[in-house]
Amino acid sequence: KHPLAFGAVRIDTLQGEDVLRDVMLRLEVNVLAYRNAVESAYNSRCSSNTLNTCQKNNYDECSSLYPNQTCPSSDFAVISQCGKGELCNGLFDWSVSTVRLPRALADGPGNNPTDPQIIETICYSRQTDNFLKNLFGRNDSFWEDRGMSYRPAMYFGGADGAFRIFPGRQSASCGAYDPRSRAWYLAAVPWYISESSGGKDVVLIVDNSKSVGDDYKLSLFQNASRQIISSLTEFDRIALVTFNENAEVAGGYSTLMEATEETLNVLKRAIDEMKPMGRTNYLAGFAEAFNVLKNSEVPYFGPKCNTAILFITDQPSNYPGDVGAEEVITFIEGEMASFAAANSTQIFTYSSMDNKQIREISCGTDGIWVGLTNTTKVEDVFNNFNQFYALGLGNKENRNITAWAGPYTFFTGGIRGISVSALVYDRTINPALFLGAVGADLTMDKIENILGYGGAKAEETVKTIMESLKDTPTVICPIRLAECGLEAARRYQGGPLSVCDKSCENITGYLPKQCSGQDEYPDDLWANTALEDETYQDRVCCQVGESTTSSRCPWIDTYGEPALSNMEIFGIICAAIVGCEIFACVYWQTGCTYLKCKRKKPEPYAQ
Repeated sequence: KHPLAFGAVRIDTLQGEDVLRDVMLRLEVNVLAYRNAVESAYNSRCSSNTLNTCQKNNYDECSSLYPNQTCPSSDFAVISQCGKGELCNGLFDWSVSTVRLPRALADGPGNNPTDPQIIETICYSRQTDNFLKNLFGRNDSFWEDRGMSYRPAMYFGGADGAFRIFPGRQSASCGAYDPRSRAWYLAAVPWYISESSGGKDVVLIVDNSKSVGDDYKLSLFQNASRQIISSLTEFDRIALVTFNENAEVAGGYSTLMEATEETLNVLKRAIDEMKPMGRTNYLAGFAEAFNVLKNSEVPYFGPKCNTAILFITDQPSNYPGDVGAEEVITFIEGEMASFAAANSTQIFTYSSMDNKQIREISCGTDGIWVGLTNTTKVEDVFNNFNQFYALGLGNKENRNITAWAGPYTFFTGGIRGISVSALVYDRTINPALFLGAVGADLTMDKIENILGYGGAKAEETVKTIMESLKDTPTVICPIRLAECGLEAARRYQGGPLSVCDKSCENITGYLPKQCSGQDEYPDDLWANTALEDETYQDRVCCQVGESTTSSRCPWIDTYGEPALSNMEIFGIICAAIVGCEIFACVYWQTGCTYLKCKRKKPEPYAQ
């Protein structure tokens, strides 16, 4: 993309913007190389070496002591909880990676996962540690030539929620990181899907009837809706319909609107202001959605290559009267018959697990249903929607696409930076199976050092360079799956209850396939739990240049290195205490012994 990449000219002759572009290009190449390594590791995931060596060979984000820790200076990074990076910082380990699991996935003894797919993800991704160590070594001279002691972190986030980051480091918040909800992943997956699929028209239909106000439902519906809305890109269009006995389009719009920041903010406010009331009328919700879609068919507007209708509810329709599934299916089929984009429209439905009516509607309209419970995570709803569109996009034409995100605030350390990422697939099957995304970070303070200036000007420069590096994928329009592919998507996203056609047996090409012959998976993944229950500062804070934690940090970075030893300080404090007591005793004219005083009675007053 750029003739300056990889040191083609003397670095000292370049302007800061050119050096930054060069650095960003190197990160793109490194991310694609890491993507290749993860895909290769996945293809070997069932080997005895991958699974047998995984037992007690991974490092947990909060409980594990790392084998080769070092405490870098502020030139590399600053862990603010440990100080300013001058005398104190946080420990890193460039020999191993760290595994982070959302708390809900670490459901076994010792915070181990029990899901075989997640265990496989952790085990096969561990095989890339040597690749990353070698990659970092090969890049040393590149970073040094550009005056950078900083080595950008690299990581893999699985579609199942498992996450691995290199170099290894402790986490301040345990079990709180789900890569699927982070800015770098959200930038990579929806952006890639939108560009590769020619953009989407999305109508989000959300139940706002009285029953939604019970228990967990309103919060789940609102949070899931916000995340879906936030994931849309400038290539997409959106409308939000809320319904109870009647339905209305949020924002007063009558058509789909371009997913601009202004539009998305209007829709998010409408979600926040939901006040459940009344009964549940499915027909009203779907009718308003199709009105919006048909109003958007004029030549100026579109339609886009793919249309998604997302219907979120809890209970069966109960207004007007007992409206059955057949009536709703017939209504939707009638609307589809007069809708120009019917062939590219996919319906996604979400409801409580016992809602048989909506499951029947989903099967009758070639849709995909996913059940919701009080343990359902927002990311599950969001990822079910996006993973459908990712299924058909692992084609060779789009293999080397990367996506940039930021500037945004990182989860670790709370500092701002940018990320570049690429999607990971199993490309040995057709269609390719979406596995997750890899990425790399670059912090804003290092960017500002390269540019020689900071603040808003630096961020604008970064955005300009990111825009110039943007890839343009080959568009696949529309995305449609064969019947058994649709069944596979149903089972993958919603489990056995989501399956409609029992005759589809050969669906393994669309689903993650568990390793055959593996009756027992590793049940204890962590190398050790030596730091279990210790605070973050006790696990990570260290003196620069050392390899172990230090109880003197962050104190000495805040107040400076004391000139006296601890024993000398103790002696001075004791002497001061004794001196103060002697002064007090003399002042009050008391009879004193060491650390024990008895005040004298006053003389009688002379008449």
